[in-house]
Amino acid sequence: MPRKLRDLRCDMVYHVVCKANHGEFLLRPKEVKSMYLSTVKRYRLKMDFEVYGFCILDNHIHLLIKTGTT
Repeated sequence: MPRKLRDLRCDMVYHVVCKANHGEFLLRPKEVKSMYLSTVKRYRLKMDFEVYGFCILDNHIHLLIKTGTT
């Protein structure tokens, strides 16, 4: 069962974690990690957020983002 959506606020910093199911190593290939970063870069401007930091491991990611002011 998914959890409730969070009340996201403008101009706030959030720690985002995304994990693969069953501990699978979905992000192991360098090409997949590169594709993930490209996707984050593409949506960064579209969704109005800044990336303060990130860590991409083989089975999960961490992003430290700040939401936009709009």
